[in-house]
Amino acid sequence: MDQQVVDLILLDINLPDENGLMLTRALRERFTVGIILVTGRCDQIDRIVGLEMGADDYVTKPLELRELVVRVKNLLWRIDLAKPSQTQVVSQDNCYQFAGYCLNVSMHTLEFKHQAIKLTRAEYEMLVAFVTNPRRF
Repeated sequence: MDQQVVDLILLDINLPDENGLMLTRALRERFTVGIILVTGRCDQIDRIVGLEMGADDYVTKPLELRELVVRVKNLLWRIDLAKPSQTQVVSQDNCYQFAGYCLNVSMHTLEFKHQAIKLTRAEYEMLVAFVTNPRRF
């Protein structure tokens, strides 16, 4: 994990050579990564301890694959929301830059790779709301 970016870990508590709960705690202390514990332990105390050790979610076996996929997608979505916004303000032009676009709020223009894009007033106002309030809509 020091060499490769990892967004999410599915971890079984009952590992053959290591305590999965202690590994969860160690991962949480060192990395900002989503952790879903997948285990056969279904007692309430096991779930509570797993979450207290730093897991973001806890699912028990046998599990429904579709449920696990939804839990993974939801956790990845929350992780993405917590990341710093990719929108940045370039102060000299009063321009918000994102994904190849430049929204110039002083000139009321939008460009994509230096090509002007026509916007209605409503589209422009919505875009300004989005870029000035990243990850809130």
